[in-house]
Amino acid sequence: MPDKMNFDLKKIIDLRMKLHRMPELSGLEYKTSELISNFISKFQPSNIVDVAKTGKAFVFDSGKPGFTIMFRAELDALPIDEPKHIFNKSLIENVSHKCGHDGHMAILAGLAQAISNDPPVSGKVILLFQPAEENLMGAQEVIDDPNFTQLQPNFIFALHNIPGFEENSVIVREGNFTSATTGVTISLSGNTSHAANPEKAINPSKTVTSLLHFFEKIVEQNNFKDFVLITPVFVQIGTPDFGITPGNAEIKLTIRAYEYADLDKIIGIIQDQVKIEAEKSNLKYKISFCQDAPPVLNSKQAVQAIIEAANDNDLKVVTLNKPFKWTEDFGFYTIKYKAGFFGIGAGNIPDLHDKNYEFPDNIIISAIKIFYSIYTQTNK
Repeated sequence: MPDKMNFDLKKIIDLRMKLHRMPELSGLEYKTSELISNFISKFQPSNIVDVAKTGKAFVFDSGKPGFTIMFRAELDALPIDEPKHIFNKSLIENVSHKCGHDGHMAILAGLAQAISNDPPVSGKVILLFQPAEENLMGAQEVIDDPNFTQLQPNFIFALHNIPGFEENSVIVREGNFTSATTGVTISLSGNTSHAANPEKAINPSKTVTSLLHFFEKIVEQNNFKDFVLITPVFVQIGTPDFGITPGNAEIKLTIRAYEYADLDKIIGIIQDQVKIEAEKSNLKYKISFCQDAPPVLNSKQAVQAIIEAANDNDLKVVTLNKPFKWTEDFGFYTIKYKAGFFGIGAGNIPDLHDKNYEFPDNIIISAIKIFYSIYTQTNK
């Protein structure tokens, strides 16, 4: 660890545990933002910029020309109830940090302390705490915020802990690091009847069944350039009333693909099939889209900086052959800015979004070291 790199690990872990106990959902991270502000303000940033309602950007400015480098963490938690056996359990019912954003925030807080002890000699370093990553809306809201235009980083970096990879290993990939995604909602509308006379209804049940079977086979039956995945995440038919034959239904899908062309192609196939099935059963239909996110696209220069930082700290580097199937709204930054997104191995623990997942504090030091080394590459 470089001599100038100093931070209080116990305080960082204590902060992580406080954040874990008080999780907040996307767009509602007011107490989380306040706790982060109170903690990092002690390290005397040059400026604190409010972005996207609950977001905060802490600017450490040398006052001299130079690079502006940004590091980003996420504020929000997930609508998942945490089991009672979890140590330091969430105090908020049906909300918990099951993606490790509490740990990511703690890592950036540790970096803030290290930077305060070794301030930039030129340019600026900015620590961005972004809201609403889980619903894939926060990054774009930050970019669209007029307050963000004054920041304009030359490079932006972020990490994600990744279960299943060796603890403290550094996972990298140039180009696509994650999938592109979109959410699809299919609404079907027919007509109800008394449950004693189902033949008088226009019931969407068979259409829903046909569509779900079709979605299972769509990838096998069509030629795509690369990975494509359809995941049904919600299905509802009718109402929970025993006397009414269903007249309406809704299906929600998440579509993922490495290539935008494949994403467009599969959307077109779904639209065509919904039209065919709905008209066959005399149903009205509507298709809508939400939670679109591009793939995370890592620049060559940023990935080289991450690898150099890992090597400087004797951390194992793992280069991915293919992107991850999951999506990160950090991809919106990579459209506009040179960016580097990497993983840090979380070891053999439950997967992300699993109710039994717990962020491993053992990776905090390594993560801070990587960010700090990337920072020092430009702070010379």
